[in-house]
Amino acid sequence: MKHIKLIFLTLIILSCFIVGCTKKDKPTEVISTTTTQTDNVKTYNNSNSIAPEKDIDLSKYFDGKNGTAVFYIPRQNYFIYNKEMANTRFSPFSTFKIVSTLIGLNNNILKDENSKMKYNGTKYWLDLWNKDVTLREAFKVSCVWYYHQMTNKIDHDIFTDELEKLNYGNADTSEWYGNGSNKLADLNGFWLNSSLKISPVEQVNVLQKILENESIYNQNHIAILKNIMRVDSNSSIKNNGNSSDSNIFGKTGSGSNDNGWFVGFVEKENKFIYFAIFLNDKNTAGVDAKKIALNIIDDFDILFIK
Repeated sequence: MKHIKLIFLTLIILSCFIVGCTKKDKPTEVISTTTTQTDNVKTYNNSNSIAPEKDIDLSKYFDGKNGTAVFYIPRQNYFIYNKEMANTRFSPFSTFKIVSTLIGLNNNILKDENSKMKYNGTKYWLDLWNKDVTLREAFKVSCVWYYHQMTNKIDHDIFTDELEKLNYGNADTSEWYGNGSNKLADLNGFWLNSSLKISPVEQVNVLQKILENESIYNQNHIAILKNIMRVDSNSSIKNNGNSSDSNIFGKTGSGSNDNGWFVGFVEKENKFIYFAIFLNDKNTAGVDAKKIALNIIDDFDILFIK
């Protein structure tokens, strides 16, 4: 009888051990599935900027073009046109120059807006690229080789870590040198129709973190960024028929697959309003997104201030 009890007890212990191992293995399966990146994400609230979302009809500004718009007034509302697209991740294209500029400054690769990169003698399609280029010039004319050269001076892990701290989309730099879609190697990069992707909602969240002291970047570097992002210092926003001084800052981005971005912010009375316009339609580019954004901004108070 004692032998039978001993065998029975041994079986109980073994069964508990087996069940315990099974339970221990399951969290690994859950982690692997939940960390898989998807194209559609919902990321409205920053740590200090909880705000509801509101749908807004901006179709007349898009004039039939397929696109989305996000306007974010911190601690008030996200105003969103075409919500599904606003939460879908796309390649940032040249809008990524906003963040990569700060990363370059933060890692002492760039010193100020006059920091130059040496021209390598390649004949590029745009004459403004065929010379030594400063940061200000590179930002304004979207000089890809400049940012390719600057990015490669920074350790891969450091670059990725800074993107993760900003919650910059999927923060995926795995295709560091791009997908090779351009024959010239220095006109490719992970931010150009490659591994890195971000949604329009995430774009405004990133800007909010940067401009409202929720990032690692210092005020001097942010001031340099603002100087090169300025669109038109004489712009104004209508206010019930009157005009109030404001400044508009932004960066366009264009893709070969008929994609266009314009991402930035409006500074008005020491407050910021963040925006991201994205187009996915035939024969569209960043310049089209910029035009839409500026028209909406011109009617801002009529549309958003009730």
